[in-house]
Amino acid sequence: MSVRQLIITSAAFCLVGLVAAAPAETNHPFRLAVDLSDGSHFIGIPSIASVPVKTSYAKMDILLETLRFIRVEADHQTASLELRNGDKLNGVVDLGALDLETIFGKVSIGVEHLHNVEVALGGEEIGMGGEERGMDLDLGGGVKMELVWIPLGSFQMGSPDAEEGRNADREGPVHRVRISKGFWMGKYEVTQQQYEQVMGSNSARFKRSKNPVEKVNWHHAKAFCEAVTKKTGRTVRLPREAEWEYACRAGTKTRYYTGDDEIDLAVAAWYKGTRGKKPHPPHPVGQKIPNAWGLHDMLGNVREWCEDWIGRYPSGSGAVTDPTGPATGSARVFRGGSWIDAAGKCRVAYRHGINPDYADALIGFRVCLPAAQ
Repeated sequence: MSVRQLIITSAAFCLVGLVAAAPAETNHPFRLAVDLSDGSHFIGIPSIASVPVKTSYAKMDILLETLRFIRVEADHQTASLELRNGDKLNGVVDLGALDLETIFGKVSIGVEHLHNVEVALGGEEIGMGGEERGMDLDLGGGVKMELVWIPLGSFQMGSPDAEEGRNADREGPVHRVRISKGFWMGKYEVTQQQYEQVMGSNSARFKRSKNPVEKVNWHHAKAFCEAVTKKTGRTVRLPREAEWEYACRAGTKTRYYTGDDEIDLAVAAWYKGTRGKKPHPPHPVGQKIPNAWGLHDMLGNVREWCEDWIGRYPSGSGAVTDPTGPATGSARVFRGGSWIDAAGKCRVAYRHGINPDYADALIGFRVCLPAAQ
């Protein structure tokens, strides 16, 4: 068997059956802390009790209870293993993929993406300190911004022909998109408190500190990102449109990340159907249920600016990696629908564009950070 067996096919890393999952139980016999080569982290319960390893002299199964650490070398062809008794060995990890139950759901990780794997028994401390769940940006004055980790993967972008409310010109054709690196994304839309702390002003029509900031044009959103970058030393930006839809779907393929019916939308979004007879302005962030990756208000409340110019989707059959949209244009993308929109405009695949100078009480934004920050 070739040492190349360590390397799984280029499609080996995929997110399987992404649904909300409880954090790994600390009383389970084993937990793994997995550090990927793109800087992302997972902690989860493995589906295996031993690791098959082929060395230069034998093939063996190493029980997880005897193993402390695995480091995959930069060539992705060999790995060094450290046992709990102090022994060390080098070899090929003969796994098709490493399957974990994590707080993000079930994931299957190709070995080519692994960097380090730490094994914890029972209630032992594990190495990542919970950072796989999220991180905070300190904006000063006691104001922080919460972010959650969005793992790398691929998805079908756009809406299928039969989807109710579909705009074929804007939302088709459905095409596969690969997000090659994980990234951080704002757990909530940027609030008025956060915006005012950074920018010194609050443009919102409906003023309330925990409400999303609105009446911001695309340039205002960009200026906020640049100011936070300068303040924190971390590269903060608007999400690319493909990143936004990928993060919103969190592994789902339905009209809304909670299902296909309007009743499913109502638990996740503030929109026209939740207003009753009186119009309701935006609500404080985080009052509706999040998606499987912990993002709130991706649908409804306020529309969200994206980085891209709006344009037609590619018509080819091949996968597109990290698309950035057209090089030029006259309208910037916004996504997600708002508190005044009907359900059809709050679908995950719904997209529209508008002049980047435009601002009203329906449009806000959230931020993202690249990997390895």
